Amino acid sequence: MEKIERSGEHLLFLVNQLLDYAKMETGRLEVDPEICDVREVLEPVVEQMRVLTEQKDLQLEMRIPPCLMLADVTRTRQILINLMGNAIKFTDSGKVAVVVTETEDKVHIDVSDTGAGIEPGELEKIFEAFHQADLTLSRSAAGTGLGLSVAKELARLEGGTIRVRSEVGVGSTFTLSLPRETPPVLEKAA
Repeated sequence: MEKIERSGEHLLFLVNQLLDYAKMETGRLEVDPEICDVREVLEPVVEQMRVLTEQKDLQLEMRIPPCLMLADVTRTRQILINLMGNAIKFTDSGKVAVVVTETEDKVHIDVSDTGAGIEPGELEKIFEAFHQADLTLSRSAAGTGLGLSVAKELARLEGGTIRVRSEVGVGSTFTLSLPRETPPVLEKAA
């Protein structure tokens, strides 16, 4: 029964990714940002993903200081589930870490792993729809190749960005950067 339930959840996730991609392609993918506590957004995702790290015997590290950011809570969690899911999927040993830092106008959420890493020539392509970096890894780690494409668009719609740094054999770090507390447009109007 557990396998059937997990398979059903995975299928629902894939269908939702396809629906979000279709909305993205037609310009109908929307976000509703609000000022929120970064801990309240991230901690439920980290706890949800802890089960997967435990199944693979990976360490899960988390450093989330209290701070506010402007984000669509549901969509930001969707981005983080994707980033953490990929980190776990492509890491066979070691750890996955979620670390939050702040700058003057942004909150940066790093999702790092000690996985296989990504070839330099693949770094920009991984954000293209239906692209999966290493075919041999992709076959053993099923997916649609839509997650990063949708995540990057969601980040853009929230006024943020996703960047990646990676070294083959060492691991990868995906950084989601979102605006702090108040967008510049609102500050000027105030």
